[in-house]
Amino acid sequence: MKEYAVEVNHVSMRFNMSKEKVDNIKEYPYKLQEKYDLILTTSFHYEYIQSIVPDKTVVTRVALRPTASCLAHIIKIKTGKKVGVIGYSERFAELIYNTCINYNEGVALNGFVSQSQGVKEYIKDKEVLIVPEGYQKYFSADGIKEIEDFDGSVIECKYEFDEGTRLYL
Repeated sequence: MKEYAVEVNHVSMRFNMSKEKVDNIKEYPYKLQEKYDLILTTSFHYEYIQSIVPDKTVVTRVALRPTASCLAHIIKIKTGKKVGVIGYSERFAELIYNTCINYNEGVALNGFVSQSQGVKEYIKDKEVLIVPEGYQKYFSADGIKEIEDFDGSVIECKYEFDEGTRLYL
């Protein structure tokens, strides 16, 4: 029996990737009626997504964590600083709040405001703002201006798959 060594120089994979906000899916659930090989979602939305797809076996839960950069900035916030969170959803604020509690107990988190609400009034007594990375794509022009004119620190926060999820996938 002969043994052969095969060297693979190039492997090509084709896939379509779709990134949808859950609110968009709730409004247009038919978007998930197509055949998908894999749908990734957080535990928070898992049951809802499973309820609207024809093949429930393609839905997989993923765990998210803040990026190392985001964590480093949160850890560096000085004790007693007044921190505000501006985001898309209360869920984003909840994740940020839990991150701050776990990594920097001295943070004085003071509420949450949606990018479509009164940003100017909300940030006037804050020393640090935490916003989603790339907020400029989603926030109103007025909201962007208020954040850009803010005198304190602005931390752009992003979540990524944790190590366990990466290994699983």
